[in-house]
Amino acid sequence: MQQALVKKRSGRGSKEAQEQHMTLPSRWQYNMGLICTKATKMRAIEITQPGAPDVLKLCDRPMPQPQTGEVLIKVHAAGINRPDVLQRTGSYPVPKGASDLPGLEVAGEIVDGDLGNSGFKKGDMVCALVQGGGYAEYCTAPVAQCLPIPKGLSALEAAS
Repeated sequence: MQQALVKKRSGRGSKEAQEQHMTLPSRWQYNMGLICTKATKMRAIEITQPGAPDVLKLCDRPMPQPQTGEVLIKVHAAGINRPDVLQRTGSYPVPKGASDLPGLEVAGEIVDGDLGNSGFKKGDMVCALVQGGGYAEYCTAPVAQCLPIPKGLSALEAAS
């Protein structure tokens, strides 16, 4: 989703302020009314302790940074599967090097990253298998593990 920003400016020959609407990608934040900066934080769902579903809590996390061969996906939907439930109950340890956030299947929009010769471009809608981190606004994925969302499927269907 994009954020609409409103900047006030005085109109020519008019004492009333006019509004100029600007639309920026959601990874950018409006700062001090004048400067646009890349977002450094995102919202995510984390497991606060092993237990029932009520241990899942909304939190702020640093924005993941895609590495070589990875893309950054703005998550529209994340699948819920057995390993996610087992991780929440404390029965499935997070693999070494993987995000501690649950979510192994995502669908969303490529917003950044190393596209290489993948045929993908920024703005493409994809589904992907990831090593955790899907329960967040943004998630990195190896570009080789991304597929275009099939025609006729929603992001929700593609992530499940």
